[in-house]
Amino acid sequence: MSAPNEISEGRQAIYYVGMALVVIGIVLFFSVFVSFFTAFAPFAPPTGGQCTSGLNGKLIPCSEISGLPVPVPHPPDFTPALIGFGMIFVGGILMSIGRAGMAGSGIVLDPQQAREDLKPYSHMAGGMLDDALSSSPTVQKLVEHHDEDGKTVIKIRCPHCRALNDENAKFCSQCGQAL
Repeated sequence: MSAPNEISEGRQAIYYVGMALVVIGIVLFFSVFVSFFTAFAPFAPPTGGQCTSGLNGKLIPCSEISGLPVPVPHPPDFTPALIGFGMIFVGGILMSIGRAGMAGSGIVLDPQQAREDLKPYSHMAGGMLDDALSSSPTVQKLVEHHDEDGKTVIKIRCPHCRALNDENAKFCSQCGQAL
């Protein structure tokens, strides 16, 4: 069982099955283009199907030399492309379900369940935001400061020059005006 802020193993498995379907679908889809270009590649020599015999240099049909018929090009079958496109589509849906859950991906319309399905991502975004804010120099200036004893240090801003002063100061350390 996974923690509440982690994606379950079942959803991970659905995601990876979807990813595999997408990859296989892409291979099937593009295999048709490869077969299309190879189907019209010339099989016979440019001399019109005539080959030179090695014995007397006489031109004879190539099929007589090899003993095999010369292959005739045929148009490719587009069925693998359609199957591949379908696999890409189904794989994409499975990846969406695995990534965000049934409600999080919008298949089931339940806002409360969607929040639960998307909780790992919400928690991750909060952690990333916390990391970014904790490394920000501007935020560091705004955070409470503590002295050596662990006491919170409170500063008072001078109304005249806007400089920060200790809370028990009577006069500004910058401009000398009364606080």
